[in-house]
Order: sequence, then C-alpha cells, then structure tokens
Amino acid sequence: LVTTHANLDWDAWMKVLALEGTLCLVGVPSQPLKLGVDPLLDEQKRVTGSVVGSPAAMRRMLSLAAAEG
Repeated sequence: LVTTHANLDWDAWMKVLALEGTLCLVGVPSQPLKLGVDPLLDEQKRVTGSVVGSPAAMRRMLSLAAAEG
C-alpha cells in the first residue's frame, strides 16, 4: 500500500512484493509510473489504485488488513 505522493523507484518496490503481489497506490505521484514489465508477466504482480475513502472506511480497511496479516 503506497500512500505517498513522491516519485519512487517503482522497480525496486516491485522486487519486495511477493509472487502474485499487488502494489496499491492511494497517493498520486506527480509523474507517470516507470516500471519494467517483467514483474507483471513473469511473477504475475499487479499495480492498482484506489481513491481513499472516509475515515470510517479507512478504519475498516486497516482493521481487515491487520486481521489478515
């Protein structure tokens, strides 16, 4: 879960994801993402995004994330 608006080394972040992992953006970087396609194809990783919801929705999401590890 990426909450920053900073432009990061996306290839480095993809390396820390587990096989079939998902990189989810809720912060909006100021530049387009630059990342290689190999992790998407070879390791079946995903990149997705979401609009952050209300404080109540965030509490439910964080509670679920904590419960699921």
